[in-house]
Amino acid sequence: MPRQARVLKSGKARAALNARRHGLSLSVTSNPVFAEKVETLAREFAGRSRDPEIGQLAHDVAEAQIDLVRIRLARHDLLARDLGDANYAGVARDLIRMERYERRALSRRKFAIRALEAVRRQAAA
Repeated sequence: MPRQARVLKSGKARAALNARRHGLSLSVTSNPVFAEKVETLAREFAGRSRDPEIGQLAHDVAEAQIDLVRIRLARHDLLARDLGDANYAGVARDLIRMERYERRALSRRKFAIRALEAVRRQAAA
């Protein structure tokens, strides 16, 4: 196997281990505890509305919010576990990866909130 293919394969293997380590690449709804929290929060965001579009958008906002909570918990666990480790480079790499997940979740939440508010304004008009 050529060196470049081996490097690519080993990189993918490492990336797969990252997902298993913190589970942030999985959907928040794959965990029953988080899925229940998403549903509860979505009902809160939807309020009394029975509009299915508002319900779905509220669900999207709730999912992104719970994902942020999950990411921040994972970061806290990483820091609590590895802060005393002399290998700061490994901890720093993991924190950078988590930051990427957090930015994506923040972006998803921002766009979901905007969409939800636009539909609410439209319904009120």
